Amino acid sequence: MSGGGGEGAAAESRTARVDGSPQAEATPALLPLLPVHVTVAAALQSGAMAAGTGDRAWTPEAIAEMLLLPGSFGFLAVAPLDEPCGLVFCRSVAGEGEVLVLAVVPDQWRRGLGRMLLDAALERARDAGLRRMLLEVAVDNTAARALYDSAGFRPVGRRRGYYSRTDGGTADALTLEYCLGG
Repeated sequence: MSGGGGEGAAAESRTARVDGSPQAEATPALLPLLPVHVTVAAALQSGAMAAGTGDRAWTPEAIAEMLLLPGSFGFLAVAPLDEPCGLVFCRSVAGEGEVLVLAVVPDQWRRGLGRMLLDAALERARDAGLRRMLLEVAVDNTAARALYDSAGFRPVGRRRGYYSRTDGGTADALTLEYCLGG
């Protein structure tokens, strides 16, 4: 996983409270995403999607099925007080990986957690010897597109009407690629 800090040291950043006074905020811990986490993972993704693009979320059953497949991996971000606050979920086959889900709860948006999860997934993929990672992102999800662009992902395709929205509409997806080498 990416990130630094000495053994046992908690990484902290200073933020301002609503009342203006400074408050230390600990960096969330990343845990391996396991089948026992599927209900939490589905709820996290559903909440993030509803607050963001309105895309339909994965069910706990679908996440559980995918986690049981060889080559599946992910991370669950847990904030202090054991509050789940984000996840990344991937699969790999034949030397390639795919980011299936990257979701962060709205109160953690724009704090670097999405990048932390993405970096952990890319490191895990690199360690597994994968050559590249792929993902789809809604064309109108500008925050996610900016994150992936800053991480080095590049567009390689477009899928028309790929995302089903909870309001009955659809959105195109851009297929993005990140070359890991190897």
